[in-house]
Amino acid sequence: MKWKGKSVKEKHDSKRRKVAKLKKNNGRKKMKVIKKMKTKNEGASKKNNEDGTSGNNILTTRMRSTIKVFDYKSKKDNQLFTYIM
Repeated sequence: MKWKGKSVKEKHDSKRRKVAKLKKNNGRKKMKVIKKMKTKNEGASKKNNEDGTSGNNILTTRMRSTIKVFDYKSKKDNQLFTYIM
């Protein structure tokens, strides 16, 4: 009997294709906020406070390798969001 499961590489590839397809369809419009970052006074890490860019430490390395992650800091209320796409 042949094993029908996908190999790890196949899984990874299909995920990459899926993400690429999503990106192609949605562009930057329909991104999903996965985690609201802590602001300065809520004790975020020093690096986050200085430039408001690197909040990736919340995501696992594995997620980061398959999915593109970037941060966005809103000017209005100084909130830092991490977007996933």
